[in-house]
Amino acid sequence: MAFAVEDESGAVVLHCLTSTKTFIPAPGDMIRFRGKMAMPEFPRSCALINKMELVTHGPPPTARTATIGEILSGRLDCRLIRTTGTVRDVCRCDINPQWTILVIGGEGGILYASVP
Repeated sequence: MAFAVEDESGAVVLHCLTSTKTFIPAPGDMIRFRGKMAMPEFPRSCALINKMELVTHGPPPTARTATIGEILSGRLDCRLIRTTGTVRDVCRCDINPQWTILVIGGEGGILYASVP
């Protein structure tokens, strides 16, 4: 299981081993976790969780509006965002046909989005 968390300082992807999962986090949950930071081959680091617990539940976060150029800059990696654009192409993923790839053109570039 993987999910993203964020606060004022930034965002990170958390990976939780299925064997250590005690609950499934929901948007708005504040969680405490223990684990190790890892530097995968992605531009962002991620945390490998071996223990997590629910602290409290709050309102779900609101998406911030961003241009495609801002998304592609990497400054908003792992953050909940909303963007607008024109769908230029749609195709099934060759690796996993349960996913659809959208090619979206807009202000600042072209974005490839995978959706289930």
